[in-house]
Amino acid sequence: MKSRLALLAAALLLGSAAHAGSLKKLPLDDTGCAENLHLKKGQRYLLDIRSDDAMLTVDSNVGFTVRTAKGRRLPSELGHDGDSGAAFRFVELGKGRYTFSVTQSGTVNRICVNVATN
Repeated sequence: MKSRLALLAAALLLGSAAHAGSLKKLPLDDTGCAENLHLKKGQRYLLDIRSDDAMLTVDSNVGFTVRTAKGRRLPSELGHDGDSGAAFRFVELGKGRYTFSVTQSGTVNRICVNVATN
């Protein structure tokens, strides 16, 4: 019985490590943005934010969720560009690790992680 329990525990640890390893990093450039990025449903990306005040902005109709390291879903809000009036969605982020999950496939016109500078 103990050996079965040990095998189960080992399998769970390996499975959780593989699951965490499936996270990719967003291919952001030096400005913290990526353009014309095709995202597929089910893809997951790691956001490692090192600033106390950051914002993720997404210009597209691609469905997504952002969760904290503890799994709490963060709300996304709708914003509008002051010049063009184009709509975009954004999520406010603090220091920590987040998971960006794609819930609806499509091409993102522009995705950015903006960090506040003082």
